[in-house]
Amino acid sequence: MKETRKHKIFFIILYAVVFIAAWVSLSIRLNDIRRHSRENAIPTPTSTPIVIKSNVEKMSLAIVAEPTIEFRNFLPLILKPKRTKLIGANITSYPASTVEQYVNSGYIRVFLDWNYAEKTMGVYDFSYYLSHVTKNNPVVISIRNSPSWASQSEWTCAPPLKPYWDNFIELAVKAVKATPNAIAVELWNEPNVSQDLVAKDWIHYGCWGNNYIDGAAYGRFVNYVAPRIKNRVNVKIIAGAFMTNARQENYPFLDGFFKSVIKDNIDILSYHFYAYEIGDFADVLYFSDILRGKFNKQIWLTETAFLCVSNCEDQQAAFMYHLLRILDGGYLGQIFWHELPPNSWGDCALIKPYGPSEAYYIYAEKEMP
Repeated sequence: MKETRKHKIFFIILYAVVFIAAWVSLSIRLNDIRRHSRENAIPTPTSTPIVIKSNVEKMSLAIVAEPTIEFRNFLPLILKPKRTKLIGANITSYPASTVEQYVNSGYIRVFLDWNYAEKTMGVYDFSYYLSHVTKNNPVVISIRNSPSWASQSEWTCAPPLKPYWDNFIELAVKAVKATPNAIAVELWNEPNVSQDLVAKDWIHYGCWGNNYIDGAAYGRFVNYVAPRIKNRVNVKIIAGAFMTNARQENYPFLDGFFKSVIKDNIDILSYHFYAYEIGDFADVLYFSDILRGKFNKQIWLTETAFLCVSNCEDQQAAFMYHLLRILDGGYLGQIFWHELPPNSWGDCALIKPYGPSEAYYIYAEKEMP
């Protein structure tokens, strides 16, 4: 009887020792996990959260942290798991041979300037355009500008006269056939810009105008050229590339466009948005809500960046991360940063004169050295 009692006491003490040892070991492990999480977690914002005042606010878009954060500390968390969608890039200022080593495997958007490619009617030269096309990336061909023989006015960015719309179609078809990885044609760039805002030789804008009549004219142009291009080559048709101002309520050009355009003629609607300060982050999706409210089409942001004068790499990295969260959430079908190689406009290039920026490493899914 006494022996049995001793055995019970022994096993009780043994179980207690094992339990205490396990508890101590688990406590140490939990502390290690908490410490590791604090050291590697994405920092939480210390400023007042940005309120997203669009229809997507219910989808809980994550708000970006303060721009002074060292992004290299949490890049590994951003990069895992591997993304199914990548931020695309505009390649305009430098030839593909210069930027091939930097571009990710996502989409690229390249301008085809009609006034360069067909200076003389019926004589085509795609060499300048093709010099910007990388080898392995899906390509969006954004066609802009009218040659002097087809233009409605002396402005290079003006729309073509209606008798030459068939020439535009022929140009688009030939460009697609010359581009093995072409997946879409974007019909003009920023058409909702007034000619009185640009110089006659500027090529960067569309300058159809910004009133109802101009928007309706662009809609009729899309109705004519879009189905005829799609009948001849297998590409998506993107309409828009609209220039936007944050929180602008009145878009007469859009009213005219949506009254005249036939929904089934287009596959994707696109727009452009640039951020100038952290507070602009919340407005990225504001204009997409306007477009989606008109047509239930896929929406692409074909130009975007964080613009600044200098010393804004942290803000650009924050904005790039914000864009990735939008893309991951499915709020936009595709996003294109403007642009990849160095340029002087707004210091927004991902590759600076001194090398890749912090935002570049997020775009390229690479860890910073």
